[in-house]
Parts: sequence; structure tokens; C-alpha cells
Amino acid sequence: MLIDLGTNTCNLLIAETNHNGFNILHQSKQHVRLGDNKIKDNEISPEAIDRTIKSFQIQKEIIEKYKVEKIRVIATSAVRTANNKIQFLEALGENSGWLVKIVSGEKEAELIFKGVLLAFSELKNQAVILDIGGGSNELIVAHKKEMLWKESQPTGMARVINKFNLSDPIQTEEIKILQNLFTEAHKNAFEKCKVENVKTLVGCSGAF
Repeated sequence: MLIDLGTNTCNLLIAETNHNGFNILHQSKQHVRLGDNKIKDNEISPEAIDRTIKSFQIQKEIIEKYKVEKIRVIATSAVRTANNKIQFLEALGENSGWLVKIVSGEKEAELIFKGVLLAFSELKNQAVILDIGGGSNELIVAHKKEMLWKESQPTGMARVINKFNLSDPIQTEEIKILQNLFTEAHKNAFEKCKVENVKTLVGCSGAF
């Protein structure tokens, strides 16, 4: 059983292994919104902590219906950068009994790449894999079954939306500001794509 605690959602996956690999028994998600208006201060709000605790309680009820032998809980960008992450993880542990492990941006990129290979087996042409998250964006340049380069930047949409007071609908000037932000933050990725002659984009996450 795996719980992926992301900046927007808390994803639950229950699977059983077999001689062919694995069989998915259950998939669901809870909206926890760790990246609410406090993410711009690198904080997890009290309300987000409460939402996550309630999410874990719901998921624990689901897990009890299955004979789960191993439980792994990982957290990503919002928790990585939170100044109050220790208090947050302690609160989760006390309420759930689970140990939550924070994965680095590089590790997150590696896990994303492994997930893409499960879907495609291999990337026949040079490709850039982009995972648009709430707290971070991961970009991986890959070919066949090899990861050539990777990066993780704190440019996820929850961070961006809370950093800028964007209009609705968004204005042309604001679009230019965001384009400059992403161009600067991911300039190394753009350069690597040119060097590797990348012509294929593989999109991950709910945004795509």
C-alpha cells in the first residue's frame, strides 16, 4: 500500500504483487490542499493539517478492508519546503501511526520516470517528461529506458497561483510574467532539450 501526499491531493494505491508484476486493487484520492495560501510563506496551514489528518482517517478505513502487509507513505514538494514540516509530520504520525517519508526532488523525478516506463516500456525517441505538480515541476530528459537528465523546481501551480495575485480571466501582462518565470526557472531543461534534440513531450499528472 502506498500513500503519496502531494501538494494538492493525497493519493492512495493498494496493489498485490504476483509473478507478472502487480495487480492494482484500489486507487483513490483525497483533496488536502497543502498548497493553500500559506504555501507562499513555506508553511503548512492548520487547516491543511486538519484536512490531511481527516484524509488519512478515510484512507485508513479503506485500507482495513484489505489485508495489507506493507504500508509506505511519502510526501513531496509542499512538505519538503515547509518550515513547520517536523510539527506536521509529528501530528500525522500521532494520529495515524504511520511514518511519513519526505522524498527529495531528484527522487521524485526518478519515481516519475519509472512510472512512465511502466506505461510506455521505452521511449523510442528522445523525450522530455514533464510532471506539473502543485508544489514542484519535474522534468526528465530520456531516451529508450535511460534517464539522461532530470530536475525538480519549486514551480508547481499552487505555488505560482499563491505567489501572484492573478486576474480572472488572466491578463496578457500576467501571462508574460509567468512565461518569464518558467523560462528562467527551467532554462537548464530547455537547453538540455536542445542539446538532445528532443521533439516529444510526455505529460504526467492530473494537469495534463
